[in-house]
Amino acid sequence: MILRILITLTVNSSGGFSVINPTQTMKDSSKDLRNYHDDDVTLGAAQRKEMRDRRDTNRERLHRGLEANDKPQPDFHIIQGSYATKTMTQHPDQEYDIDDGAAFALQKLQNKNGTPMTPQQAKEMVRDGLISGGGLKSDPEIKKNCVRVSYATGYHVDIPVYRIVKIGGVERLELASDEWRESNPTEINDWFSAEEKKTHIVNDDEPQLRRLVRLTKVYSRNNLGDDALSGLILTVLAAECHFGHKREDEAFRDLLRNLKTRLSGNKGVFNPANHCEELSKESDKAKIDAFIQQIDKTLSELEVLEKANCRRSEALKAWKETFKTDYFDSDIAAAENEEKHQSEEAVRKLTTAPKPWCP
Repeated sequence: MILRILITLTVNSSGGFSVINPTQTMKDSSKDLRNYHDDDVTLGAAQRKEMRDRRDTNRERLHRGLEANDKPQPDFHIIQGSYATKTMTQHPDQEYDIDDGAAFALQKLQNKNGTPMTPQQAKEMVRDGLISGGGLKSDPEIKKNCVRVSYATGYHVDIPVYRIVKIGGVERLELASDEWRESNPTEINDWFSAEEKKTHIVNDDEPQLRRLVRLTKVYSRNNLGDDALSGLILTVLAAECHFGHKREDEAFRDLLRNLKTRLSGNKGVFNPANHCEELSKESDKAKIDAFIQQIDKTLSELEVLEKANCRRSEALKAWKETFKTDYFDSDIAAAENEEKHQSEEAVRKLTTAPKPWCP
């Protein structure tokens, strides 16, 4: 009888060939990766409360100062960015960014002589209101698209200023930038909310895509530092390249594979809610190349997870290197001790096994 054995050959990172068992799955580190995300990546309850408190404090400060300056109150506020999509991550330097827009009816943004305020005048009104509201150690800074309130701890709150206009009975928002320009500050939020529902597993406490966006941001920042792509671009790419998985580790590994394929073939990243707007700029090309190279390196390091009988310590070391973190160190030490004990126990049983009787 001839026994037929099917094997698969793949070219490994060193240029040689590796034998892959077609029924072999990667070493299961899903729980470890989820623990890392929950402990070291996503914001904890106390941090989220601090964010809300700073947002609310600034709103109250603005309202108080505008009233003191005899200026109009905003009609509503618009929470934006990663705070709105719940994809903020822990930052070692406490560099957290909250985007909380303030929208005013068109007729409120008038000068005393009846002329409409320019974008600069509207931003100055908001800045002066924040100053008059009190409680700030340094004056807010007027940026191109917002008024920024900075804190010594590294936090900053960006307040984009909008005017509400009606054209043909349809209400829209215009952002105070270099000029008044049409803007829909919630379009990204709405798009992301729809995207994360596509792969949300029933009974999961939150959509997997949300966690993968956070992991991708931390992966990029820890490996590339200042050369990391913006959070918005990474969010768009992750949503485009993610497919639902039951396991967190497989989901992230496959996301990296898909990101590499996507960016190697097309480096352009567009606003998914407004396809005319390209998010990636000329200055992002070098960052994208660096991101591709880093992913390629990481995927080579993660090949150990596909190895038959991959040890737990080996898998954890691969994830440690992937995220450039010491989070897994204690688990690696415990795994190595357990593996050493198991090896010694196996040798002991082998040497003490009864010898076969020979007449």
